[in-house]
Order: sequence, then structure tokens, then C-alpha cells
Amino acid sequence: MYAARLNGLDSNTTYEYRVITAAGTTPPMRFKSWPQAGDDVSQGRFIVISDIQGNNPDWLTRVFEHGVIRRDCDGDVLTCVERFAGIIITGDLVDDGDNISQWREEYFAVGDSLFRYLPQLMIIGNHDYALSNYLYYAAPPANASLTHGEEWYRLDYLNFRFIGLQSNLTVQGGAQQLLEQELFVRNELADARNSGTIDYLFAGIHALCKSELWIPGESLQVCHFVQ
Repeated sequence: MYAARLNGLDSNTTYEYRVITAAGTTPPMRFKSWPQAGDDVSQGRFIVISDIQGNNPDWLTRVFEHGVIRRDCDGDVLTCVERFAGIIITGDLVDDGDNISQWREEYFAVGDSLFRYLPQLMIIGNHDYALSNYLYYAAPPANASLTHGEEWYRLDYLNFRFIGLQSNLTVQGGAQQLLEQELFVRNELADARNSGTIDYLFAGIHALCKSELWIPGESLQVCHFVQ
């Protein structure tokens, strides 16, 4: 896996790129940088999905190619670059996070039709462990915690604030991690309330507080965040 940081980009601008490796050169692809205040952009759209682990390996391909691209982008993936700001995926990206081949073959490969064009805002689910693999592939911004960097994070899109949270607290850090993440949530709520620029706050988290369909998956910790 390789990473490249791109500096000096203009906001709200579509860029073409290629990836060149020893194995060859990709076709030309595109991405669009996020807007800033003053760019005359008043709204943004995100695709939101969850639990895409590869029990049905063609599921994500069908959602993207026969759903989003065909119905929301008029059959042209390049239109998606202009119509969507990103893809929010709220956990269980793979069935076994320890299995590298699942990340390659059952996540990136089957979602490639949109992943190469739109940024992914990933959130870890209970199936995505080992944590190190998730952090390796997701690489979210480390702006929320000194001791658990990248496990939860914040991103702003104009007046919309997205916070991605970690619901696997019993696996990772127990009570101490719960307190640390609660402080982050409280600070984000207060900052959004007082900022004057944030009108919408969306919290993405994998586990659920209450459910009619999957009671064993209910999480008291998530109910704590909801409260």
C-alpha cells in the first residue's frame, strides 16, 4: 500500500489523476476537492451504507453500479464526482479484518467503481478487527485523541460536521476509552453549537442503541452517546 499527500489544491475543483506503479498505469480517474465558504456551494450529498462485509461479494458492486451510478448519476460515473461529496460507511467493511485478502478482494475490488472517484469516510465495526489493519487502510484524520488517534475523528463539509465514532469499546479500552470518547463528543457538540458556522452534526457509529430487529446488538455504550 502506498500513500501520497497532495498539497496546494484549489477548493471545489475537479482533478484528473493516474496511479503509476511497477505493475502499470491506471486509466485516468478523477476526484473533486471539497468546497469552502465563498465557493457558492449550498449543499452536499453523501452516500451512506453499512455492513458490507463480503457474505454476498457482489452486493456492493450492485449497489454502486446498478443503483448509485445508474440511477443517481445518469449512468455516468464521472457525474457522481460532481453530485456526491463522499461515501460514509458505518462499519463492518469486511467479515474478518484480520484477513488482508478480504480487504483487497471483498472491499476495495468490489467497490472500485466508486472508490476511485469518491472519498471514503470509514467507521470501524466489530468485524473489522484487527484494528491495525483498519487504521492501515482507512487512514482517517487523527484529530480527536492523542491515545486513540484515528479511532474516532471529525470532518467538516461547509456547515455540516461529521464525527465518526468507535463503538467497540469493550474490545479496545473499556471505561477509560469510553470516558475519553465521551469528552470528545461533548466537546464537538459544544463547539458545533457555539461555532456560528455548523448547522448540522451527524454522528456515524457502528453499533446501535436500540433495535427492533437485532436486540443482541444493542449497546449501552452507544445509548450513552445518544443521551
